[in-house]
Amino acid sequence: MCSSDLGQATTREHFARLTANELVSDGLYEETWRQTGGRRVEPPLGTVLATLAEKNLLQEFMGLPQVGENDFYEELCLHYIAVSMQELGIVDIFKAVEGRRLSTAAFCELAGVQPIHAALVDHFFRQLRLESVNVGNGASFEWSLPSAAHSLLAVLAVASELGGREGLKRRVLAHNPGRALFGLVNICGEQLPGVLRGNVNPLELLFPVKEEGDERASGSASAEAVYKESPGINQGNDVLHRLLGKILDSLAQKGATAAGIRADGFELRILEVGAGTGSTSMHILKSLREAAAGRSGSGFSFSYTYTDISASFFIAAEAAFGGSEQGMVYRVLNVEEDPLQQGFVPFSYDLIVGANVLHATRHIPTTVANARKLLRPHGLLLILEATAPALSLDLTFGLTDGWWRFYGHDELRPEYPLMRCNTWERLLLRSGFSRVQYIEMEESIILGTANEIGRAHV
Repeated sequence: MCSSDLGQATTREHFARLTANELVSDGLYEETWRQTGGRRVEPPLGTVLATLAEKNLLQEFMGLPQVGENDFYEELCLHYIAVSMQELGIVDIFKAVEGRRLSTAAFCELAGVQPIHAALVDHFFRQLRLESVNVGNGASFEWSLPSAAHSLLAVLAVASELGGREGLKRRVLAHNPGRALFGLVNICGEQLPGVLRGNVNPLELLFPVKEEGDERASGSASAEAVYKESPGINQGNDVLHRLLGKILDSLAQKGATAAGIRADGFELRILEVGAGTGSTSMHILKSLREAAAGRSGSGFSFSYTYTDISASFFIAAEAAFGGSEQGMVYRVLNVEEDPLQQGFVPFSYDLIVGANVLHATRHIPTTVANARKLLRPHGLLLILEATAPALSLDLTFGLTDGWWRFYGHDELRPEYPLMRCNTWERLLLRSGFSRVQYIEMEESIILGTANEIGRAHV
């Protein structure tokens, strides 16, 4: 794997004990890159990427129309939550306890809510604006009965004024939301008490088995349909496609005159984290294949490593996107764990992409550090992430325990899995990235440039 003069000190086991910044500062980058990366023209391409980092690549995409939720959508979700809390007996439970105050855990026990959903109930209480009372060391809270009763009545009163649940649905639809998510919100909202008590499996709601005669057999209300049809995700994927085209054009224009690139070839190595069903992959691959087709004979090529925590997606992905002849590589990767221990080579990718996957990990600083280990200096991390709280997401994807895996484990996210763009920026700048650009939308685009060899940005 490594050149002989580096000896046993540069084995994969040694790399796995180092951070990304330690790897570059130890001077191991140049030798291992040439010997293990399979690349032909590394220094010129690195120079091109460094030049690219100086550009404001996102400027032309600023000011795009917002396609997020409207106030009626939030009221519809709150109505489902309030009615579910009524069905769970929240007011009677609070009345029955001394002091008429309860912790979230105590309420869950008395209401028959599964402990795994305590973080979700805690979040719902905050959204209903229940009054919290600090008890003990400042990290423990109890909720009060008067605020619970008042909050439920307020939510139900607003819904009544707007024509009840059906009236709210009509008003939401009038603003042309994503039909798939709208359908999923209604299905999950109606089943919320059963989910919280453990009688309904939320995964069966999000990923329904398509049976003949099932009204959802077409996939019109499922997580898969949301990934493909959501206006916010579609807007984000469109920007992602256009941005990648812009990056590839810049690389080609500057790379064509860089020493050695035209003679030896220009191969871009890309890795996608958490590719799943490939709903974002198809947009990225479209950009890459358009660039390759438009520069036939120029020596431009790419290698695309399609990864996920499970290999179960790979058969369908290969049927859709092709195999090694089309530049595709399929590998299992758990980005929460050290990638070097999983057989990946450090600094071996020019571009790492991910769509709504990094937030779904337990400790996001560790996840970002693991991704950085695979990215060459001046390489790009390009991610698509929801960055604002949304009750429609809480009422659907928030029903799964994976949505709350971070809870109690991540100092950047004490209460909610999604982070604002400025928080992403701060995280990347302290994790081996020298510059961060972003566009804040319903599905935000965040672009980080990996720092230079031996330079940490704190």
